[in-house]
Amino acid sequence: MSFEDSPSLEEYGEGISLQPPERPSARRWVWVAIGILILAVVVLGGVNLQRSDAFTGLAGTGAITGEVVDEAGEPLEAYVFVLLTDLETQTDANGRFELQGVPAGSRVVVVAYLGAGREYPIVVNADSITDMGQIQFASTKTP
Repeated sequence: MSFEDSPSLEEYGEGISLQPPERPSARRWVWVAIGILILAVVVLGGVNLQRSDAFTGLAGTGAITGEVVDEAGEPLEAYVFVLLTDLETQTDANGRFELQGVPAGSRVVVVAYLGAGREYPIVVNADSITDMGQIQFASTKTP
Protein backbone atom coordinates (compact mmCIF):
# COMPACT_ATOMS: atom_id res chain seq x y z
CA MET A 1 0.00 0.00 0.00
CA SER A 2 1.39 3.38 -0.92
CA PHE A 3 1.60 6.30 1.47
CA GLU A 4 -1.17 8.18 -0.34
CA ASP A 5 -3.55 5.24 0.05
CA SER A 6 -2.88 4.77 3.76
CA PRO A 7 -5.66 5.83 6.20
CA SER A 8 -5.54 9.28 7.77
CA LEU A 9 -5.56 9.89 11.54
CA GLU A 10 -9.29 10.66 11.41
CA GLU A 11 -10.03 7.40 9.59
CA TYR A 12 -7.82 5.55 12.04
CA GLY A 13 -9.69 7.05 14.92
CA GLU A 14 -12.99 5.78 13.55
CA GLY A 15 -11.46 2.34 13.11
CA ILE A 16 -9.90 0.62 10.16
CA SER A 17 -12.31 -1.25 7.91
CA LEU A 18 -12.18 -5.03 8.30
CA GLN A 19 -12.75 -5.72 4.62
CA PRO A 20 -9.85 -7.58 3.08
CA PRO A 21 -8.06 -5.89 0.20
CA GLU A 22 -9.14 -6.84 -3.30
CA ARG A 23 -7.54 -9.94 -4.70
CA PRO A 24 -5.27 -9.19 -7.62
CA SER A 25 -6.46 -10.66 -10.92
CA ALA A 26 -3.04 -12.26 -11.53
CA ARG A 27 -3.68 -14.59 -8.61
CA ARG A 28 -6.98 -15.66 -10.12
CA TRP A 29 -5.24 -16.53 -13.41
CA VAL A 30 -2.71 -18.65 -11.53
CA TRP A 31 -5.56 -20.73 -10.06
CA VAL A 32 -7.20 -21.04 -13.48
CA ALA A 33 -3.90 -22.26 -14.94
CA ILE A 34 -3.49 -24.77 -12.10
CA GLY A 35 -7.03 -26.05 -12.72
CA ILE A 36 -6.34 -26.48 -16.44
CA LEU A 37 -3.12 -28.36 -15.71
CA ILE A 38 -4.90 -30.71 -13.30
CA LEU A 39 -7.59 -31.38 -15.90
CA ALA A 40 -4.95 -32.09 -18.56
CA VAL A 41 -3.14 -34.53 -16.25
CA VAL A 42 -6.39 -36.39 -15.55
CA VAL A 43 -7.30 -36.62 -19.25
CA LEU A 44 -3.82 -37.74 -20.32
CA GLY A 45 -3.74 -40.25 -17.48
CA GLY A 46 -7.03 -41.71 -18.68
CA VAL A 47 -5.77 -41.99 -22.26
CA ASN A 48 -2.56 -43.62 -21.04
CA LEU A 49 -4.53 -46.07 -18.89
CA GLN A 50 -6.70 -47.04 -21.84
CA ARG A 51 -3.62 -47.97 -23.87
CA SER A 52 -1.96 -49.89 -21.05
CA ASP A 53 -2.00 -53.59 -20.23
CA ALA A 54 -3.84 -52.80 -17.00
CA PHE A 55 -6.84 -51.51 -18.95
CA THR A 56 -6.74 -54.58 -21.17
CA GLY A 57 -6.98 -56.67 -18.03
CA LEU A 58 -9.99 -54.67 -16.88
CA ALA A 59 -11.75 -54.73 -20.27
CA GLY A 60 -10.94 -58.38 -20.93
CA THR A 61 -9.70 -60.23 -23.98
CA GLY A 62 -11.20 -62.43 -26.63
CA ALA A 63 -10.18 -64.43 -29.67
CA ILE A 64 -10.52 -63.95 -33.43
CA THR A 65 -10.87 -66.80 -35.93
CA GLY A 66 -11.43 -66.95 -39.66
CA GLU A 67 -10.42 -68.40 -42.99
CA VAL A 68 -8.60 -66.62 -45.82
CA VAL A 69 -9.31 -67.75 -49.38
CA ASP A 70 -8.57 -66.46 -52.88
CA GLU A 71 -11.09 -65.57 -55.62
CA ALA A 72 -11.59 -69.23 -56.50
CA GLY A 73 -12.20 -70.22 -52.86
CA GLU A 74 -8.79 -71.86 -52.46
CA PRO A 75 -7.07 -71.37 -49.07
CA LEU A 76 -4.25 -68.82 -48.86
CA GLU A 77 -1.28 -68.82 -46.51
CA ALA A 78 -1.55 -65.17 -45.51
CA TYR A 79 -0.42 -63.15 -42.51
CA VAL A 80 -3.07 -61.86 -40.11
CA PHE A 81 -2.46 -59.27 -37.43
CA VAL A 82 -4.33 -56.81 -35.23
CA LEU A 83 -3.41 -53.15 -35.57
CA LEU A 84 -1.95 -51.38 -32.50
CA THR A 85 -1.04 -54.70 -30.86
CA ASP A 86 1.78 -57.22 -31.12
CA LEU A 87 -0.64 -59.99 -32.08
CA GLU A 88 0.00 -61.71 -35.39
CA THR A 89 -0.23 -65.14 -36.95
CA GLN A 90 -0.04 -66.95 -40.26
CA THR A 91 -2.87 -69.00 -41.69
CA ASP A 92 -2.43 -72.77 -41.87
CA ALA A 93 -2.51 -74.84 -45.07
CA ASN A 94 -6.33 -74.71 -45.00
CA GLY A 95 -6.34 -70.89 -44.75
CA ARG A 96 -7.57 -70.96 -41.11
CA PHE A 97 -6.23 -68.70 -38.39
CA GLU A 98 -6.86 -67.99 -34.71
CA LEU A 99 -5.59 -65.11 -32.59
CA GLN A 100 -5.91 -65.41 -28.79
CA GLY A 101 -5.65 -62.59 -26.23
CA VAL A 102 -7.07 -59.84 -28.41
CA PRO A 103 -8.08 -56.81 -26.27
CA ALA A 104 -11.86 -56.37 -26.17
CA GLY A 105 -13.38 -53.47 -28.11
CA SER A 106 -13.25 -52.13 -31.65
CA ARG A 107 -10.22 -53.49 -33.48
CA VAL A 108 -8.85 -53.58 -37.02
CA VAL A 109 -7.61 -56.89 -38.39
CA VAL A 110 -5.17 -56.74 -41.30
CA VAL A 111 -4.81 -59.63 -43.74
CA ALA A 112 -1.64 -59.45 -45.83
CA TYR A 113 -0.69 -61.60 -48.80
CA LEU A 114 2.07 -61.09 -51.39
CA GLY A 115 2.80 -57.50 -50.36
CA ALA A 116 -0.85 -56.39 -50.34
CA GLY A 117 -2.97 -55.91 -47.25
CA ARG A 118 -6.64 -55.39 -46.45
CA GLU A 119 -8.14 -53.96 -43.26
CA TYR A 120 -11.25 -55.42 -41.65
CA PRO A 121 -12.83 -53.57 -38.71
CA ILE A 122 -14.41 -55.85 -36.10
CA VAL A 123 -15.66 -55.72 -32.52
CA VAL A 124 -14.08 -58.19 -30.09
CA ASN A 125 -16.12 -59.16 -27.04
CA ALA A 126 -14.42 -60.18 -23.81
CA ASP A 127 -14.24 -63.91 -23.09
CA SER A 128 -15.67 -64.91 -26.47
CA ILE A 129 -14.53 -65.91 -29.95
CA THR A 130 -15.24 -63.54 -32.82
CA ASP A 131 -15.46 -65.50 -36.07
CA MET A 132 -14.69 -63.39 -39.12
CA GLY A 133 -15.90 -66.18 -41.38
CA GLN A 134 -14.44 -66.62 -44.84
CA ILE A 135 -12.31 -63.67 -45.95
CA GLN A 136 -11.94 -63.56 -49.71
CA PHE A 137 -8.65 -61.96 -50.63
CA ALA A 138 -9.04 -60.85 -54.24
CA SER A 139 -5.88 -59.94 -56.10
CA THR A 140 -5.68 -56.72 -58.01
CA LYS A 141 -4.51 -56.71 -61.58
CA THR A 142 -1.49 -54.52 -62.12
CA PRO A 143 -0.29 -53.37 -65.53
